[in-house]
Amino acid sequence: MAAEIVRVSKEMGVTHSEFFRIFTRLMDGQPHRVEGRQIVVGDGGRRLDIQLGEQGERRLSPVVAMPVTRVELAFSGYSAAEQADFMVRFEREFFKGGG
Repeated sequence: MAAEIVRVSKEMGVTHSEFFRIFTRLMDGQPHRVEGRQIVVGDGGRRLDIQLGEQGERRLSPVVAMPVTRVELAFSGYSAAEQADFMVRFEREFFKGGG
């Protein structure tokens, strides 16, 4: 029986280069490979596929724009607790505070 795949879809305020830079820091030396706009993380019987959509922008005003990228995460072989733990770390690394 194949492992269940759990999908998470996010719209993130990052460019592709920012995403890859931050994601590398998140992985902290854990093995992963980048294939174009896809990242594959394999760990024994677990696999995480991350696909970046087209890079775009969200206009806040005629002179202010923010980057926006749709990110699809697909977990296979992860327990619910492992998925939740990864997503907490993921959100923490990508959090952008304002002030």
